[in-house]
This record gives sequence, C-alpha cells and structure tokens, in this order.
Amino acid sequence: MLITQKKFQTLLNSDKSVDFNLIFLGMSGTGKTYWSKKIAEKYMLNHIEFDHLIGIDSQIQALIKNYPGQTNAQKMGNYFSMPWTPDFASKERLYKETEQRLMRQNYSPPAILDLTGSGIYYPQVLARLRHNALSVCLDVTHQYQKQMLKTYLSDPKPVVWGGLFSQKSDENQNQALERSYSELLAFRLNKYRNNADIIIPFEQHQSSRTVDDFIQSLTNQLKT
Repeated sequence: MLITQKKFQTLLNSDKSVDFNLIFLGMSGTGKTYWSKKIAEKYMLNHIEFDHLIGIDSQIQALIKNYPGQTNAQKMGNYFSMPWTPDFASKERLYKETEQRLMRQNYSPPAILDLTGSGIYYPQVLARLRHNALSVCLDVTHQYQKQMLKTYLSDPKPVVWGGLFSQKSDENQNQALERSYSELLAFRLNKYRNNADIIIPFEQHQSSRTVDDFIQSLTNQLKT
C-alpha cells in the first residue's frame, strides 16, 4: 500500500494509530537487513528478519546441525549444496515450506519485515503481508548484479532457484551456474520491483551514511 509522508511519520513516531508494517524487498547484500535493523533500533520498532527465523527454525536446525559453518547461513549453504545435486529439489521444497509457514504468521504493526531474497516466490502469501504494509525495494544496477555473481561464485550461499537452474548441452556445470545465476537475478529483480510500493534507487541507498539519510531517500518516494 502506498502511503503519504505524513502517515509514514506515524510509524517513526510510534503513534498508537499505526496500522501498517514496513516490508523490505531486494537482493541479498543490498542492505535490507542493515537498514531495517538500524531503523528498528532508532525508532524502537519490532524487527522481523526472516533469514534469522528460518535459520533457527527447529526443523531446519535439525537438518543443518552437522554441516560445517560458523553461521546458520554457512551451514545451510553446505546443506543445500549445488542445484545439480540429486536431493537439491527436496531440500529446496522443505526450505520453501518453512519460509511460507513463517511468512503466514501474523505480524502486528508497527513492525519491519525483512524478507529473504526468495520471499517473492509466494505471491498469495506476500500479497497478504503487503495488504497492511508499505513495501520498499532496494534497487540494484546491472553492474551490481555482476558483482553479486562474482561473490556467489567465490562463496556460494543457499539459493532458492525455483526451477531457474538449467544446464545446456554445450555447458559444464560451472558455466551453467554462472548463466543461470545471472538469469535468476534478473528474474528476481523484476519481481521485487513489481511487488514494491516504492523503489529506492541504488545510488541513493548506497550513498546513505546515516539512518536519517536513508529515511529521507525513502520519504522522497512517498506521496506528499
């Protein structure tokens, strides 16, 4: 839902009349968690980080506990392995079921919902969350997507492919991974933009140095 600048101030002021949440959408590594935490801390709002909720879910914890890694994300990355492994589809399905279950819960306003990169795969569940929320997309440039590809190839993290990984007859697995990941990023970016009430340009959110800077970039996108 697209709101006015005045109504957005009720969220920051913790006004008792607040009847909406704030949702962050976007690629991994764009600053969703960083800025949503900073805003939550400054304005004393409830911060819901879905990556964290999934990582500590009892079912997921039981599956990843014996895998190497210092963090739950690293353990999940090793658990998931690569999309061509025989059991990847079943592992991905379980992850998606867990994520949807957590997204279906009620999160009373005022709260900041920090979705995972795969949160856009469940249109009906996401639409329910967006019904009483201002959804914000942190946009990225094509150049940043190239950097994300390099980061992923050097240190793979758990990724929900949603059927977008494929290997052509003239590709080896690494070539297929590079091409498919680029296509995945383009697909997701389109989904983020289409499910956002406002889109903060890459240059603006990357140049923000303080919470006030970021809030100003967000507020500039709202109706006066």
